Amino acid sequence: MHYATFNRGGTREELFTSREAIEAVKNGQPMPSGTVITMEDYRNDELYRYVVMERRAGWGTRHSPELRTGEWEFQWFNPDRTAKTDESFDRCRSCHTSQASQDFVFTVDQMRRAK
Repeated sequence: MHYATFNRGGTREELFTSREAIEAVKNGQPMPSGTVITMEDYRNDELYRYVVMERRAGWGTRHSPELRTGEWEFQWFNPDRTAKTDESFDRCRSCHTSQASQDFVFTVDQMRRAK
């Protein structure tokens, strides 16, 4: 389900996740294993990429402690949905570590307000 839109100049981000993830957040519970959060990233109204976070039990342990984001992993997809394989996701992890108190997710407040 769509739960948030962010506009920043020529960039628009549309965020989606499952109803189960939204309900877990609203009930003060952790998002379940298998949760996927997808961001559609538009630049000047054209789809630029998809950025995806996925949570699975046991994931994340291969990363150094300073870059560990719980059980979340990241992937970037091109507009044609092929994976961008030359991207380092350490940048994603390093930023998301600042959100450890919110399960490493920046948009928990928007999830709480989703209808």
